[in-house]
Parts: sequence; structure tokens; C-alpha cells
Amino acid sequence: MITFILLNTKLGGAEQLMMRLADYYLKQNSSVTVIFVSKDLKSPWDQYIKNGNVKLYFSGNSILKFITILRSLSSDVTFSTHVYLTGILGFLRGLGILKTQFLIGRESTSIFDRFKGLKLLSYRFSYFIGYRKLDLLICQSSLMKKQFKMNLPNISKNLNIRVIPNAFDAPDRFIQEREFDFPFIVSAGRLIPEKGFDILIEAFHRINKEYPSLKLLILGDGILRKQLEGQVSRLGMEDSIHLLGFVDNVYPFFKEASLCVVSSRIEGFPNVLLQMMSQNTKVVSTLCAGDINEIRGVYKAATYNVESLKTAILEALSKENRGNRKFFDEELKSRSIDKFVQQIENYLNEP
Repeated sequence: MITFILLNTKLGGAEQLMMRLADYYLKQNSSVTVIFVSKDLKSPWDQYIKNGNVKLYFSGNSILKFITILRSLSSDVTFSTHVYLTGILGFLRGLGILKTQFLIGRESTSIFDRFKGLKLLSYRFSYFIGYRKLDLLICQSSLMKKQFKMNLPNISKNLNIRVIPNAFDAPDRFIQEREFDFPFIVSAGRLIPEKGFDILIEAFHRINKEYPSLKLLILGDGILRKQLEGQVSRLGMEDSIHLLGFVDNVYPFFKEASLCVVSSRIEGFPNVLLQMMSQNTKVVSTLCAGDINEIRGVYKAATYNVESLKTAILEALSKENRGNRKFFDEELKSRSIDKFVQQIENYLNEP
């Protein structure tokens, strides 16, 4: 049995990967269990309710119920993608409450660059109480692994830490046609400071005089919506910049865009970049995560830098980029879910 333990039913980048892994194991006729540390809410995971090989559990934020669920299960492999959860699971495994042959954690963001103070201290505590009980820790990039080992040398000593790039397989059910009657640039993600949409809006404002008919579409919702709307209003760009909110299928936007942009300040690795590369040959990304600089065909920009992002966007818009299709397809092929799982199995079975 393969078990996935998640904070909630929302499909962020890490959770999308877990869902693709669940699909992979189901195709191998494995039994899959998914435990949510939240209430039972309508979600994309509902598609599995009628699948006899899948069991969904919801602990409803009750630690007692969570422990009761864990005690009732025995897994071959257990996956976690959140530091707090991974630390707790390692701790419970040490107590004999979590019964699993292999416990795999995956770092979902650059903790030591992104957080400070008490927040960082709480993450360090999670690492301390449980990470030594992991059989494998997956880092999304070589930079993430380097940061982990540098900041947690004692824990790293006997921990099996491996770099496995994020897997990508575009789900067929999302690849649909859609027509737009205007040219546009598109970006997507939660409206939070880390995504750098304020930087993108300012860069687009500077570009607008050269491309007056071009619009900027930002897909996603979050705590900065009002702040970003205020920025758009102050710049007088209400007719050219549109915050469309959450969109359940981003692929048609990525396919038809004149250009796709990742403007983030910091990421573990932006899965949305891979989604964009699967649909478009004009893609710009800030160097917000390790290994982005090695992806051929992507136009790179410095983080926190409006002028650098503007320059990269203008360069991408001005060039013919059909040759990038070969580079992008090669990169995405190297990140197939089959290869992702194969690397996990190889690392678990090493002497």
C-alpha cells in the first residue's frame, strides 16, 4: 500500500505531484491511501472516491483522530511533502505509531532562504524531532540540497538526501482548446509576496508603450489581491492588466499566450514553469530556484529586479522561438513520472 499524507485537499505544486504519483501507483494496481490533516471538503481528490483501490481519510485537525488513522494502517511507502508533517511522521514512526517500510519526505520550498525568526525556528524543530527517521529526503534542486546540508549538518550526516527534479506529465483532461481575441502575456500562482507579481506588473507597465495592444493576465488568488489591484490602478493599467482569480485549467492560457512568465522571488522549484514549457516556446523565468539556469530555451531574469525582467520579456517577444520546442520537450521527457519513481526506487534499494 502507498500512503500520501497531506495538510489539506488544495492542489498546490507539491500536492499536484502527489496526485500524479497516486495516479502512477494506481496504474500499477497498487492500493493507495491518502490522509488529509483537514476536514472532508469537496476537492479534486473526489475523483478517487469511487475507485476501489483508493481510501481517503480526513483527521479534521484532530491529532487523536490522526494518530488513530495511522495506527490502523501499515504501508509499503509513505510520502510527505510538508516539513511540519514530515517531522511529525518521523517522530511517530520512532514511537511505532506510523508503520511503514519506507518513509519519504520531499522538501517543497527553500526553507532557509524564505523564513526567519520564530517561523524558521519552528521548522528547525520539525527537522530535529523527525527527519532522522526518513529513508529518503528528496530535494528539488542541487541548491536546495546544499542549503539543507549547510544549515542542518548533524541531521544530514546519516540522512539519505537526493536531488530528484520535479516530475511532469501534462494531464490529458486539461489540454483543451480556447480562443482569445487579444494578445496577452500570462503568469500564474498564488497572490503572495514570493511570487513577485508586483515586480511583473511594474515590468509590464514599462513594456506597455512598446506593445500597447498586449495585455497581462495573472491567474490565481491570494492575500495580495487588493494590494496588486491597487498597484494596477495607480499605474492606470486597468484596461491592460487583469487579475482573473483562480483558474482550474491554466493550460489553454499558457498555450495561446504571446509569452508565459514566472516572476517569483523564491521557489523550491516552480512547477508552473514546466506547465508553461509544455504549451509554449516563449517562456521567461526569474532565477528563483536552483537549476533553472540550466534549462535551455527559457529566458532568464534576475530576482527582485524589474529592469531585468523587462529586458528578458522584451527579448523573448522580439525573437522567433520555435527551436525551443526541442529543448523543452527534452527537458520535460527527462522529468517523466516514470523516471521520478524509478529514481526513488533506486535510491531506496541502494546498499
